[in-house]
Amino acid sequence: MASIMRLTLQLNAVDNMSKVVQSAASRSMKSLNGVAAGAQQRADQARGNMFQSGIMAAGGVAALAYPLKMAGNYERLRVSMDALTGSTATGLTTFNSVVKLASETPLSLDMVAKNVVMMIGYGQAANDATKSVKMLGDITALTNGDIGNAIVAYGQARQEGKMLTRDLRQFINAGVPIISILKRQLGANADIFKMASDGAITFDLLNNALSKATNTGGQFANGLKKLSETGPGLWMRMSDELARFAAVFGDAMLPALKDYTEALIPVISGTAEWFKNHKALTKVMMGSTALFTGI
Repeated sequence: MASIMRLTLQLNAVDNMSKVVQSAASRSMKSLNGVAAGAQQRADQARGNMFQSGIMAAGGVAALAYPLKMAGNYERLRVSMDALTGSTATGLTTFNSVVKLASETPLSLDMVAKNVVMMIGYGQAANDATKSVKMLGDITALTNGDIGNAIVAYGQARQEGKMLTRDLRQFINAGVPIISILKRQLGANADIFKMASDGAITFDLLNNALSKATNTGGQFANGLKKLSETGPGLWMRMSDELARFAAVFGDAMLPALKDYTEALIPVISGTAEWFKNHKALTKVMMGSTALFTGI
């Protein structure tokens, strides 16, 4: 009987010890789970903070990118005008005239600049190039024509010193009613095609006819201004003004950006070279980054 009682007491002791061990193990597991959950929460929070910071940084870069791009475009145009005219003074005058025409009409800065450069390429003086672009722009604005093709026809006639039938057809295809414009100058019975074929329409005669059609009282006078007062024209002008504002804003930041970029280029180059020479370590770093970010 005594042996049975001792055995019972021993079994009870073992059972109690087992419960104590289980309780301790349970508390340990809860503690470990808590630590793991806390670590996971901190990692998630860190990733969230990194993501949020990345979004804010991307937004900041995007906000600065457009003004800097426009300032760069203006700077490039300014340098181009200096090179094309061979003079910083004439280049500045031409640049200002291009910007002014773009700001006052529905023509974009790029379109004005492109056509002015084309006119200079055809041999026209820089000081007159913007005037010619405006003249042909007044006509094509009201005919919904193609100013670029009109510039080509005009430039070719200028180079030849006369208008050929090739130029005549190109004007017509560009939406310029050149036959009626010339007949106002030469008379209703003038055979424009025959005169062009014979080389009888000099460039001066052509230029005078176009000028008369776009000057005060002419059929196409202030064509660009009239177009700029329409809904689409106002929208295009507003877009150009926003671009000009962005360029002025970006211009103030451009010098600092240039200094920063010049300093950053060798750093980027050196970093790339370092990673190239330490491929094993690069793999470890990539693995650590993937583990941390959960990729």
